[in-house]
Amino acid sequence: MTTFRTIRVVIVDEHEMVVTSLKIMFENLSGIEIIGQAVNGAEAVEVAGKLLPDVMLMDIVMPVMDGLTATRIIREQYPQIKIVILTASTLEADKDAAFEAGAHNYLGKDCSTNQLIETIRAVVSY
Repeated sequence: MTTFRTIRVVIVDEHEMVVTSLKIMFENLSGIEIIGQAVNGAEAVEVAGKLLPDVMLMDIVMPVMDGLTATRIIREQYPQIKIVILTASTLEADKDAAFEAGAHNYLGKDCSTNQLIETIRAVVSY
């Protein structure tokens, strides 16, 4: 019998509505648990070290430190943490920069709930 462990996720976004919506979306979902949040990249780096999540959902444009810089630092310090960029940006340059920074995947905030869930599960599996 295979045992599945819960995927531990941190949300990094400065918009309270986005964070609240994501928390509600995952609230009753088996297998994924929101364990923390951060409102900027600097806080994301701190939270990553304290909570050591499996996945961080990271916005790009944030105050204090942007998500790309935070991604780069987190991937250097905590290479086991998977980072999914979840952003409103549709710029190819942002997508390219995200992967260069070490992101494991890149989704627009217009993605479906199922697409986000599948992406989180997929990045943890590799």
